[in-house]
Amino acid sequence: MTDAIADAPREKLIRSHQRWRWIFLLLAVLLPAALHAIFERQARRLDALADHGKTVRATVTDAATYVGYRYEVDGAAYSLSVSRDEAPFNVGQELIVSYLPEAPAFTRPTSDPSVPRGEAARNRSFARKVVGGAVIFFAINAALSELKLRRLRKRTGGRPDETDAFLVSPVWAGRFVGLLLVAILIGTNFYDDVGEVQRKAFGATPFGLPVRVAVSTAEVVLFAPYFWVFEHVMRIAYQALRDGASLSRSGLASYIWRVNELHPELRRSRAIAIAGLVYFAVLAAGWISFAGHRGV
Repeated sequence: MTDAIADAPREKLIRSHQRWRWIFLLLAVLLPAALHAIFERQARRLDALADHGKTVRATVTDAATYVGYRYEVDGAAYSLSVSRDEAPFNVGQELIVSYLPEAPAFTRPTSDPSVPRGEAARNRSFARKVVGGAVIFFAINAALSELKLRRLRKRTGGRPDETDAFLVSPVWAGRFVGLLLVAILIGTNFYDDVGEVQRKAFGATPFGLPVRVAVSTAEVVLFAPYFWVFEHVMRIAYQALRDGASLSRSGLASYIWRVNELHPELRRSRAIAIAGLVYFAVLAAGWISFAGHRGV
């Protein structure tokens, strides 16, 4: 009976590592595939621009910190802001820009097809590094989970040490989740339809910056508290795994709500996790209100 009780925590850890092994293996495939799709979509548009892009005359509308230009295709107006190195022109001057016929908002301030072709090559080179890094990171963690499983299964009994529980601390796990979400958040800003919404909401060059740069900077600043919030969410998630609780969205939410009764030492982490949810709701409500006011 005593051996059975002592083995119970070890069995929970075995089940936990079994789950995380498959999670890491799935992430090693799915996340790199998603990142590749995002980068490749942009590179293919650049290839298409080099292959069959059309040219049109554009007029420089802003030349402060960045150069903003405006052009029309079939009666519809489009605009973009670029660095002065890409378009060294002054307000009122005209330049020839290339645009993609199937997506006229996609443009580059050049008529030379080698420019977008070179940008596509650089994007693919950068994408290979990012995708490769993601594959290696999750594959290593899957391998470590397997090693932990084998070691735990060889044990003859006894309560496992706390260091056997997880591969990384909740602090680093929270930071990784935060970095991953920031990367996805910023990555969506490079979709043309998202950029169009941003220009309607904030203008082409808010604070003298290209709208994508300004919005990305604001997102990073507003998201910064979540690096702290996710640390505490991961503390609770780790404890949920130790207790054998469900980590589904509803299961984790229910566990967070009652964790202070089960583990009083996590009372502060629970408060921070709930505050993070309230903060998100405030940001979402603020954006909905602002977008409605701007007619976006």
